[in-house]
Amino acid sequence: MRREKLKRELRMEALARLEEAARTEDSFNEIVEIWDKLDKNKVRRWSDHEIVGFTDEEWKKFKGADGDFLDIIFDSPEEMHQLIEDWDISRMVKHLSRKQKDVLYLNAVRLYEVWQIAFVKGQSERNIRKLRTLMFHNIRSELFPVLQKRIENKIPITTSARKFLSRYDPVNEIFIDMGDDK
Repeated sequence: MRREKLKRELRMEALARLEEAARTEDSFNEIVEIWDKLDKNKVRRWSDHEIVGFTDEEWKKFKGADGDFLDIIFDSPEEMHQLIEDWDISRMVKHLSRKQKDVLYLNAVRLYEVWQIAFVKGQSERNIRKLRTLMFHNIRSELFPVLQKRIENKIPITTSARKFLSRYDPVNEIFIDMGDDK
């Protein structure tokens, strides 16, 4: 921690020396680029920890409902696992990486399309799809043995869990998507 602070201070002193020594337009443009990069990093760090404000509709729910306020309190990537009833799935979501939680939250809770997530996160659509695919693969491969164990121990499981078991191939670790069954 101390070493990182010293490095930061040294970088700031070096930038101050560059500013003082700047005499040409190119030198000033170089300094502006450095400051733009520092500002962009600062904004990114702030936005990673930013609490999303309430919309008018959410605020009305918060003020007027008994249990709905929990939905609002836990309406963030870091806390969304609190809203999942199944303890095993909640634990899996809780232990996702920060990037995976963000993508899951934006995709499953906020219903953003891949291109929208890519735009918000400043990444390519391909990167978002790859992250999402890997995340779902990891969750499915962890979920399958949990559900199998529940069946072996004669613990009742939901209809959607039964559908998942019938569609997941643990040998090849693939999920056979059969579309919507109604």
